[in-house]
Amino acid sequence: MYEPRIQDGLTSGSNLVMSYNVNTDARNTGCVDANNWDGRIYRPRFVNIPTSWLNPHDAAYMSTGKYSYPGVTPAREVATNIGGATDWSAGGLGRNSCPDVAPASNFNVTAQSNGTVDMSWKVVGSDIWSYLWQCDSTVTTCGTTPNCTSGAAGFTKQFDGLWITTQTINLAPIQIGTQNGHTLQWYVCSSGARSSKGGPSAIASATVRVPAPPAPTNLRLTTRSGTSVTLAWNEVTFPSKSVYITPYYWDITAGGTAANAIAGTPQTGGTTMTTTVPNATHTYGFYLKASNVAGIGPASNQVQG
Repeated sequence: MYEPRIQDGLTSGSNLVMSYNVNTDARNTGCVDANNWDGRIYRPRFVNIPTSWLNPHDAAYMSTGKYSYPGVTPAREVATNIGGATDWSAGGLGRNSCPDVAPASNFNVTAQSNGTVDMSWKVVGSDIWSYLWQCDSTVTTCGTTPNCTSGAAGFTKQFDGLWITTQTINLAPIQIGTQNGHTLQWYVCSSGARSSKGGPSAIASATVRVPAPPAPTNLRLTTRSGTSVTLAWNEVTFPSKSVYITPYYWDITAGGTAANAIAGTPQTGGTTMTTTVPNATHTYGFYLKASNVAGIGPASNQVQG
């Protein structure tokens, strides 16, 4: 509490108005000021003091104690639980004196059948940032000693510049087909949101394999105008929405069959597309295939028009 002032402009004959400001140097484990979490702290207070209380012989307040007055609640430096955090320091830390953050613990990775990886870990305290490092041990000799500054040998920081605060993540690490089925290694580094630093977790690994997507279902021809054909189907959502849909067509009028279908222009995901056929008066057959980094999935049902 600081800057106590008598507010003459607000004082009446029966009340004296005093104001004061409140601040705190309490910080949590991540070195974030309590002021940032609770705006009520860094805000002026106003107290109405009945002028009758100023009589030093008034037993009504003398009997309650030197600093205790009826109806007045003493100010607190910081609440014990602000923003869900319970790890506020008692104060006294300088802005550049934040303690180091303990390394993340219980780092676990689980490869899922759809080619993603579930990750979880624990951090000590609030406002802790986590960074993920990854190495492909199938093609690289990965270091065995995690390093949060430059990274262990073979490891690269993922989401560079983006910090994670949730302590869980579902990652899709396979980006190219030649990487499918590789064994990957990871570790997590934790640090405070301000100046405090933290260490690395243990290294965890998993073999990740992305399956090819299933066939698109419920293919139907919705409109045809000359050489323009619009197709619709149910969305392909496994193993992810990051799939390409390729149309295949054949000229039924000219004696063509599905066995000699021609591939059209693929598109990313979706549930409709408009494709073009060579002859406006011929009847064509169509099917679709979905593909991703694992390869091309099976064909959908066939339609014609």
